[in-house]
Amino acid sequence: MKLVISLSFMGQCREAMHFYAWSPGYGNFIDRFGIPWMVNTLPPGT
Repeated sequence: MKLVISLSFMGQCREAMHFYAWSPGYGNFIDRFGIPWMVNTLPPGT
């Protein structure tokens, strides 16, 4: 989560980190340089 906050600082959050069926944490944002990011996390124990 700290990585997402750091990268999205002064950028645009398109989809906040949230739980989905395929990932316990997924988010989508554009950093301050205009680079789009999609972040997925793995379930514990994988």
